[in-house]
Amino acid sequence: MSHFKITHESKFINGVNYQLHYGFDFGEHRSIPHLGLHHKPRLELVGNDFAQLAAHGVRSVRMNVFADGRTGIIYSGTGNALGIQDSVIEGVLDLLRVAGEHDILVSLVMLDHKLAERAEWIDGTKPELGAKQGHGRLLLTRSGRDEMMNNIFRPLLQGLGKAKPQNLLSFELVNEPELLVQGLSTVRSMQTLLPRADIPHIKAYMRDFRDLARSETQAQFTVGSLALKHAGIWLDVLDPEHDYLSIHYYGQNGEPAYRDLYREDGPGDPLKTVKGLQRRIPLVWGEYAANGFSDFSQRDFPQDFASAAQFLEDALNNQVKGAYAWAFRSPLGALGDLFGPVPLEQHREFAQTHLLTPLASLPRLEGEGPGVRVS
Repeated sequence: MSHFKITHESKFINGVNYQLHYGFDFGEHRSIPHLGLHHKPRLELVGNDFAQLAAHGVRSVRMNVFADGRTGIIYSGTGNALGIQDSVIEGVLDLLRVAGEHDILVSLVMLDHKLAERAEWIDGTKPELGAKQGHGRLLLTRSGRDEMMNNIFRPLLQGLGKAKPQNLLSFELVNEPELLVQGLSTVRSMQTLLPRADIPHIKAYMRDFRDLARSETQAQFTVGSLALKHAGIWLDVLDPEHDYLSIHYYGQNGEPAYRDLYREDGPGDPLKTVKGLQRRIPLVWGEYAANGFSDFSQRDFPQDFASAAQFLEDALNNQVKGAYAWAFRSPLGALGDLFGPVPLEQHREFAQTHLLTPLASLPRLEGEGPGVRVS
């Protein structure tokens, strides 16, 4: 299992969000085959990317598994979640093995909030390729959540646990869960929204997943919160002794200006500030725009920091425990290029300046290869 944990005392993690092909990396799509990471040519591409990332001081990746539900889950004709394709576990284990070869830790996000958006064609000009999204019931109803826990999450976690992956860092249940909730969501294309009064049900579900993931894999759990102002909502889901909090920062969604991000004396609720949250639990930036404002091709996100290097320096100096840039290979349509490429040279210089040593100076049993050992 992973010998590295994010704690108040742990080293800073320099990471990136990564997806070779959003929604297709794990499993086999019946109409668009050969994109899953259980295929050797795809895995070789990942290996090349990870070698490049490691050479520039990047030591962790954050990846979607089932994303918006288009691949990997076996559905009934009426949309029930019946199970997972065998190639999902195979692909995740292959990924972890390659990541281990490059001393890279992996944080896995089970579902994207887009799972619950209205169904759309993968390609409107080719309806034979099938649909994506459209599975709100699986997150927003008790019966759907039970199906996902018993038929999807449990077999995946058990399969990973048997392999004892040393460089599996953590799990998230759903990316930016606020976007599922009435009164918090800014997404107009949701099938339906969870009433705010039902947030306790989602929290209980998160805790159940957290406990299952920990017992099967010993990995940490986190919540990837949409914005600083919401992050405190999820504190009672997280165990400060074992877990950490992940927050996304893009300079919008009512977030503080960058110059005020680390203020000690912010007005109002301390659980809407970095410093206040840090007193409760270790914190990382789970997503941030890789380039500062001066480098943006997209001007709708008003960051005030000059570069990724400055963002990383400020995070480190303010006791944040890591930061994951958006995004290295994450083709989400227009979003894939929204912030331009990750400036890897800045990451390399940052890692060298602060002597961020390879994380897998991790201890391994004698005779074992890196990453995954099978019991």
